[in-house]
Amino acid sequence: MTDAQAKKLAGVAANAQVNTITGIKGDSESTYRTGNVNITAANVGAAAASHNHAASEITSGTLDVARIPNLNTSKLTDGTLGVARGGTGASTLGAGVVYHSASGTGALSIASAANLVSAIGTTAVNRATADAEGNTISSTYAKKSDISGVYIYKGTVATESNLPTSGQATGDVYNIEAASTYGGAGMNVA
Repeated sequence: MTDAQAKKLAGVAANAQVNTITGIKGDSESTYRTGNVNITAANVGAAAASHNHAASEITSGTLDVARIPNLNTSKLTDGTLGVARGGTGASTLGAGVVYHSASGTGALSIASAANLVSAIGTTAVNRATADAEGNTISSTYAKKSDISGVYIYKGTVATESNLPTSGQATGDVYNIEAASTYGGAGMNVA
């Protein structure tokens, strides 16, 4: 026996048993148990993993934003919905009134279009029909109907060599599954 082993043995109490626990109990138990002991949440006074609380039971603390459910706005029956959340920022609204300012407090009467133009100014009304440079939107820019037939998806081909060589029309578009001289795999070509 080495000196280190003898020193270790000298520190062991008489009749000591290796890896033996004489008893175990949870905080909520009154007596110790021995043998194969199963410790449960109830034994130690903890809640089970399946334990939960109804929202109505939570009376303090802060909920993580991710845990707040999306609500249908019909559920909102009281209070003020701020402008940042899509509301007006006002606690009450008058009938026949449109709220327009960033703070939601600037009310406009909608009794007539003339009142509306007068209240917001002709610059804002003109911007609805012209761009910042004064170009008339309807005659300067393409409408959806003007560009809806520009590209016509014709299908997918495995490689560039499978593209048709005749019978194409302007705007025909094909997807090439493999990389080609047109670009990487999945490139669309017209």
